[in-house]
Amino acid sequence: MAWSIAQVARMSKASSRMLRHYDEIGLLPPARVGGNGYRYYEEEQLLRLQQILLLRELGLGLEAIGEVLYNRGLTAALMTVEAVKRAQLKYGKKPLNGSEVRWGLENLAIDESSIAQLGFTGFMTPIHTSCNDHEGGSSSQIETWDGSRWVVQPGVYRPDQELIGRMVRASAEKYASEKKLQMQDCGKSSP
Repeated sequence: MAWSIAQVARMSKASSRMLRHYDEIGLLPPARVGGNGYRYYEEEQLLRLQQILLLRELGLGLEAIGEVLYNRGLTAALMTVEAVKRAQLKYGKKPLNGSEVRWGLENLAIDESSIAQLGFTGFMTPIHTSCNDHEGGSSSQIETWDGSRWVVQPGVYRPDQELIGRMVRASAEKYASEKKLQMQDCGKSSP
């Protein structure tokens, strides 16, 4: 579904002028521009706008917001490329199917050495995923904005996996039941 710039402005409390400015600076391009010149936004752009508005509310300037979103995109791209590389080590350098790429995503192993070699020191902590743990341990670091730059705070934080795991499983089971999907059995071997 697509929404016009006027509809998005009403829903988000962001003015049409602000949305046009975000487009002009490359922060929030619309999903498409109609033949009449109207900008149209889809769910992906609305989610990005939500992130932008939250970061603005936290006091970040547009340049800093652009940096945050860019860095998130880089990290997501790195993890995708590393998953495909890992899958190709197992299945060969050929076009991969969806389950083979899923295997790569479920078997990421990015350690400190890999992070340094890839030039991502300071962007992420090591991650090791599995069928049972798609987040790779869910470790987090806190970054604060000092008015001119991001400062990574010392320490890594980890959630209570037992508590969160129960909640995730219950939510996944409910979703699978509602959508009539079969849950993946992590005890069984992937392709």
